[in-house]
Amino acid sequence: MENCEFCELSKREDPPPIAENDYAYAIPDSTPLSAGHTLVISRRHAPNVFMLPHEDYMGVWDLVRTVKIMLDEVERPDGYTVGVNVEAVAGQVVMHAHVHIMPRRLGDVQHARGGIRRLLMKPAPVATSPASLSKKPWYKIW
Repeated sequence: MENCEFCELSKREDPPPIAENDYAYAIPDSTPLSAGHTLVISRRHAPNVFMLPHEDYMGVWDLVRTVKIMLDEVERPDGYTVGVNVEAVAGQVVMHAHVHIMPRRLGDVQHARGGIRRLLMKPAPVATSPASLSKKPWYKIW
């Protein structure tokens, strides 16, 4: 695809992939959020992972697992955050299918419970039925 940063990146040898298969390649994130933050990028251009053909989609996720195993040995994290941003409204910057793998360490944030939900910290619009009004919003559970 013309003017796609990841399509252009796949044609270069720098940075070299840390892992690859027929469907995707993995490189360190250029602006890492944690030590070992890695991108798994589809070789096929699609705006996001959900628009990939099934075989490519599965190949991307297979490489995610491979990279996770590699990071287990190299980084020895306590956990992972694996993320896919779909569309600009959700934080996607490069409109090419890719997955973030971010090793996490105990204490890297003060309150990890709730994961990605804590970024939003406001309830989503809900139906106003009597049953839904009796439920506490998820963020008030903590």
